[in-house]
Amino acid sequence: MYYQFAWQTLRAQNRPIANQLGWRYGLLNGAYGLLQVAIAGSTAAAYSGSLVTLLHANDTGAGVVPLDGILPPALVAVISCLVGGIFSLGISYYAARNTAKLTGDVGLGQRAGMVAALLVVGFWTVLGILSALLTSTDGAFLTIDPFSHTGYGTQLIGIIFVVVVRALIIGGLSLLLAFLFATLGANAGKNRRV
Repeated sequence: MYYQFAWQTLRAQNRPIANQLGWRYGLLNGAYGLLQVAIAGSTAAAYSGSLVTLLHANDTGAGVVPLDGILPPALVAVISCLVGGIFSLGISYYAARNTAKLTGDVGLGQRAGMVAALLVVGFWTVLGILSALLTSTDGAFLTIDPFSHTGYGTQLIGIIFVVVVRALIIGGLSLLLAFLFATLGANAGKNRRV
């Protein structure tokens, strides 16, 4: 009973260390999230003319949208998101590993890894909304249609809704993988503790 109390006290004392390391790694992760959103948003904005034409693909006077006019923004969005996801998993791993190495506690290592992962999901969502407001695109294939009868504000709200739902779905799925990588990192960190 005494050992359990001592362990709980030590864990409580080390919890701020786990939170602090998780935040630091999460901010690093957020910096890459900013880069990913900026690249995807600017690419989609550069191809907004082709994306508007795609929205009118069923209109007889719109003409055919060449594949090279719509494929680049979608590919840039997907590839940068995959690279960002891999980077994020690595950050979760190292946050967990270093915290467990420092504290000797696998649970605190997992906590730091998950704090870093949760921060990037939050950053990515907020940055995606800001990008939608600045570029009038979702960073992939949706854009504001200036020829639509639907108002600009309504279209923008729809794009922001798509950005938020996509961020929450992809973020939620990535949290499952982040937990796995945080667990692996925490176990590796505890084993390396001197």
